[in-house]
Amino acid sequence: MEDRKFDIDYFLSNRYFVSWVRNPAEESDEFWQKWLQNHPQCHEAFYQAKGLVEKIYFEEYPHAAQQKDVILDRILRDEPSIHFEDAAETPIRILQLSPFIIRAIAACLLVILAATYIFSAYPVSDNEATASVAFLTKENPYGQKSAFFLPDKSRVILNAGSKISYPETFEGSKREVFLEGEAYFDVTHDESRTFRVHAEGVVTQVHGTAFTVQAFKGEEVSVALERGLVSVYPSEQEKPVIPLYLKPGEMLTVHEDFDRSVKSTFDHDQQFGWKDGKLVFKSANIPTVIKALERWYGVDVTVLDSPSSQWKVSGVFKQESLQNVLEGIKYARNISYEINGDHITINTAP
Repeated sequence: MEDRKFDIDYFLSNRYFVSWVRNPAEESDEFWQKWLQNHPQCHEAFYQAKGLVEKIYFEEYPHAAQQKDVILDRILRDEPSIHFEDAAETPIRILQLSPFIIRAIAACLLVILAATYIFSAYPVSDNEATASVAFLTKENPYGQKSAFFLPDKSRVILNAGSKISYPETFEGSKREVFLEGEAYFDVTHDESRTFRVHAEGVVTQVHGTAFTVQAFKGEEVSVALERGLVSVYPSEQEKPVIPLYLKPGEMLTVHEDFDRSVKSTFDHDQQFGWKDGKLVFKSANIPTVIKALERWYGVDVTVLDSPSSQWKVSGVFKQESLQNVLEGIKYARNISYEINGDHITINTAP
């Protein structure tokens, strides 16, 4: 998406942005800070929209749904409303904005009205609404994997070079975790609480299942389903997107244009073998081999030459040492190598 599309209108009509400004939380703060880092040219529109939302105040009103048409009409005719704070003494004068921005605010207000109506129809307890939950983070360096349980007893196996954050306790109707890298999830079934994995702009929603998410920074995101059912959709949507559902044995390779994401079958060892100590190569080229060795063993790998695109290797190594893996590749592809501490030098020329 080009930066020019992220104008004030975009932010004011984005229900996630509006919800964050009105009800900031630690995880949403982190998301929007990362978003700003990745879109530095959008700071002006971002903060202008944030300032506008902060100036809008809607009272808890039991008949919000019945009043939205009246309030919207007042905004479009530049008439004052009892649901707006008096902006006379503030630097932002909402009623002096251009018609374009006023209509954007109208769209924003409709989002707030809808949210107010929903919360009035389905109230939450004071404890659920005000609880401040601490987040835990587990991070593995290259060469290290770990297994642990989430607060709901869901099991996680976190791959090397990966990080996961999750609340100390799952409150309310949601169970949400935030992943960078790769992890296997065996999720405890709970119909009353949705389980979601957020990873590199992609959300995987779980319906009681076991699956992997691979989302290393700068690489394609993929989701592979072992059993159960998951739905996958982008976390940031310019327009409504229909989630893609996976059945056991299916995987989704996510593209930047989500509609072009590819669903396919997969080799079980290739997608899930890592959690059982299997290092799997299936027609892997040299960049894939290097990346896997560095993550698996926590080493740096240098290739002295530039092998052709025809260079491929296949093999499965279970709980093998680095030297044994290199010996296997040497046998299959006639390479030479040298191990010097944590640095490996490879020459693929015969």
